[in-house]
Amino acid sequence: MYSFDLGVNKSLLDKSLQISLLIKDIFNTSSLNNYASIVNGVNQVYGQNRNNRYIRLSASYTFGNNAIKDKKKNFGNEEERRRSN
Repeated sequence: MYSFDLGVNKSLLDKSLQISLLIKDIFNTSSLNNYASIVNGVNQVYGQNRNNRYIRLSASYTFGNNAIKDKKKNFGNEEERRRSN
């Protein structure tokens, strides 16, 4: 059993918007045909075709200002910090 999948991803709007497209089992090859097995002396031949073909389109957007930097935080007073070093 095998399948051929294809996916693409594109960044837009200064990397704030991500658009993805996934196509699963493009050629409809994920079937199991003429599978043979012998269990307790009984020969079994079967096939199955699970229809798991689909297309998924997704988009994600990052809100806010990504350029904001954290300020250095000071905990405790300066004198105590100097004494501890």
